[in-house]
Amino acid sequence: MGGPIGLRNFRRRLDAAAAHAGLPEWVTPYTLRHTCASLMAQQGVPVTTAAAILGHDPAMFLRVYSHLYPDDLRGAAAVLDAARASELRTSCGADVVQALKPENGSQGSTP
Repeated sequence: MGGPIGLRNFRRRLDAAAAHAGLPEWVTPYTLRHTCASLMAQQGVPVTTAAAILGHDPAMFLRVYSHLYPDDLRGAAAVLDAARASELRTSCGADVVQALKPENGSQGSTP
């Protein structure tokens, strides 16, 4: 009818659609919202944007919705490795690495 739908009617329709689709009983509006928020965080949507979509303060979004996915650690490590490799290709990076190498095989400390 074009107006807002009440929570009770929404849940009734959602539960029926979820059952028809063969989804587990734990699928609720909250789990769908939580999944959406977590996926936005995982895909790099800016926190301020995702929080605005959900009607939250950015700190609340980070506290509640941004979960650590196993691939996030691998991705972060890859970014750091690429930055390190890029730095090592520059003369400044090469100078730093060269300065840290012990001279004449000695095990002395660096200044």
